[in-house]
Amino acid sequence: MTSPLQAALTPNSATLGLPLGTAAMQCQMCFDTDDGNYINLENNGYNFQATLHLDNIDVKYLGGYTYYDYRLQTDLDGTSRQAAFNLPLSATSTPLYYPRRNNQYQEEVWWFSNELNFASTYDGPVQWLIGLYQFREGSNYTLSDARHPDDPRFENPTLFSLNPATQLIAAAPNPERRYAYGSSSNVSESYAAFGQVDWQFTDELKATAGLRYTHDEKKSFESARLFCLYTATCPISRVTGRPVDVTAVASPGTSTDPSIYLPAYTDPTTGLRHRGLKNSWSGVTGTLGLDWQPDPDTLAYAKYTRGYKAGGFNSGTTTLTPNVTTKEETIDAYEVGVKKTFGGRLQANASAFFYDYQDIQIPITGRDPVTDLNVTRFFNMPKAEVLGFELETIWQPIDNLQLLANYSYLSAELKEACCFQDPEDPRGIQDGVVLAGNTPAAIANPATALNQDLKGAKLPSSTPHRFTVNANYTWVFDAGSLVGSVTHVWKDETYYSIFNRYYNQAKAWNQTDARLLWNDADDRFTVIGYVKNIFEQEGVSGADGSRINTGPNTGYVNRTISYVPPRTYGVEVQYRF
Repeated sequence: MTSPLQAALTPNSATLGLPLGTAAMQCQMCFDTDDGNYINLENNGYNFQATLHLDNIDVKYLGGYTYYDYRLQTDLDGTSRQAAFNLPLSATSTPLYYPRRNNQYQEEVWWFSNELNFASTYDGPVQWLIGLYQFREGSNYTLSDARHPDDPRFENPTLFSLNPATQLIAAAPNPERRYAYGSSSNVSESYAAFGQVDWQFTDELKATAGLRYTHDEKKSFESARLFCLYTATCPISRVTGRPVDVTAVASPGTSTDPSIYLPAYTDPTTGLRHRGLKNSWSGVTGTLGLDWQPDPDTLAYAKYTRGYKAGGFNSGTTTLTPNVTTKEETIDAYEVGVKKTFGGRLQANASAFFYDYQDIQIPITGRDPVTDLNVTRFFNMPKAEVLGFELETIWQPIDNLQLLANYSYLSAELKEACCFQDPEDPRGIQDGVVLAGNTPAAIANPATALNQDLKGAKLPSSTPHRFTVNANYTWVFDAGSLVGSVTHVWKDETYYSIFNRYYNQAKAWNQTDARLLWNDADDRFTVIGYVKNIFEQEGVSGADGSRINTGPNTGYVNRTISYVPPRTYGVEVQYRF
């Protein structure tokens, strides 16, 4: 090890070669665990809208408030073992170990918005709209709250020290028995002024122009704490059997990042290390469009839009990332399309688009070498381009039958992206890797991770081809109507990371769903019966690799596959008062 902090903080099945449960070895969709995924979700929302009709002008107010609290517990040790046992670290060292580990994740978010619009209502070829917008969001995120719930020794850790004389100084209490903690409390505010003009030149031709100014402000207060036990980070713990608080060295929080307004400090009563972040961004955006409608059944259009997305922080990590700020993202979007109805029975909509991104914000997921947990951070890639085509068709051969067929094509690539390191392929030995920006010394040292040029890589979650067909038929009765619907979706293989490697790729899959929907004649209630994934296809909604860095399996890559739910069926009842 070149650094004592490159090891996982506490032992687990992967790092020490402990046997996994038998279920995990039987099939890809099996698992063996004692701490399952427990989810709790609370949410509520309110909306308000009011319009004042004046001579030639409508004044409209729109307001809303939403709150939700999402909590998730996940198993981290990957086994169902609970009883403590002596860990065979060496021939002379077999300290006591409690294998059970879990993580408590939480999102608590609330936001409200206010918008005031003034829109023309008089007759004439020129119509306009101007408005003001305000948005405020507060949130508390706990990204990592990893615990050894059965190990009481974590309640009374010692402080990290390289000096044997000070290695047993007591750290702040840790009653939750955590070994990794990272959270953030955040406030985001956005203000905008906008306007739009529509000019109907002729009966067939209309032009649209819009302009918007947006200002965003964000603030975050971070908290982090880290412990280790039995690893290279804290060899003294193999002797004392007491966890060691390594927060000061693993999460120093020092940086020249301009967003840091409150330098990192440690609260001596809680042991948590804190840091404050704040920054602001702004952008001018707009749109230009032209609509041509030569007849009632045809509409052709062309549109240009300049877009902006505020920057942000990679906050709430357990290691208080040094470079925490992402810049704003901008886009120049071009789209052309046509909508056509043939004989009143067949409608076809086709569109082609080109998106030119500058400083696009891309998440990169990798294994944190300090906590041994998967973490996702946003980086600005200098340039990306997206080219796409969509075709939607609706055919109604008879009055009560509709047949739909949709196809989409997407080519989304990074055009400038250098230089980044793949934590699952640190030396860049996978097929297709282009190494760049490495010194001769780094190339010669087999322990050094090498930079990769990601030009040409596909953007995460950009599915190249997707095809959907649907058939629905409506039966009409005196008491109401019954709609039967069947949908089939095929989705092409997809990468879920900018590192386009086999371990981040999901295979192509398809899924068939069906539903019956009953509406009474008075439209007071609706009953929906549904079956999703009728044929239990193994659809994949995500794929991620994690390299094993210690133990007998060092160098191998574990794959984590997120599957869509298996066959699911149910009944939903809606009643309107």
